[in-house]
Amino acid sequence: MCNYGPVPGIKKACPNVFKHSVHKYYMWHIMQKMPEKVGRAICNDTEFMTDINAVVWDVDLEPDEFEQNWKTVIEAHSIQSNRWLKYVFTIRQKWIPAYFRDLSLSCLLRTTQRSKSSNSYFKRFESHFGTLVEFWMSYNSAIEQQRHTQRRMDNANEHSMLEKVGSMKVEMHASLVYTHPIFVDFQNEVKHAICSMGVGV
Repeated sequence: MCNYGPVPGIKKACPNVFKHSVHKYYMWHIMQKMPEKVGRAICNDTEFMTDINAVVWDVDLEPDEFEQNWKTVIEAHSIQSNRWLKYVFTIRQKWIPAYFRDLSLSCLLRTTQRSKSSNSYFKRFESHFGTLVEFWMSYNSAIEQQRHTQRRMDNANEHSMLEKVGSMKVEMHASLVYTHPIFVDFQNEVKHAICSMGVGV
């Protein structure tokens, strides 16, 4: 599989050079354009990016499920008239994993659930029958997706506030180094630990 962004020159040259490859667009590039094409206001001030990412990066969706979920998100945010969104939906077979999961190296465009361990995460990007070049490309794709997730969480932190940090030094320190969802989990663990020792919170 040949993986490239929707750049006219590359789009024309790639099939001529890699004659026996299946040609797909790089979903990372498409998703990076989302704020510019849809509007930074809706991307920054609503849950649109969270909702659309949940649909686009879900490797377990079948094509009909993807199409229904995409339609639901677009209608929920009242952006059915956006020309660019209409266009990328018409070329969905070129960049959405649900349409080419049976192809070799389709894992290059996939991600796993965030809850899985790093070991399980990288196993999704490797093949015992792959070449070193394929492994390197898969590894880069995995790292790139993790960076994307981290930037998304950092952005969410910048535009939200913690409801209650607490007075303990460990809580105050954790609020500075953890993302907000992780901090809430940490805070709950601290409370349970204190309760188990018979100390009031």
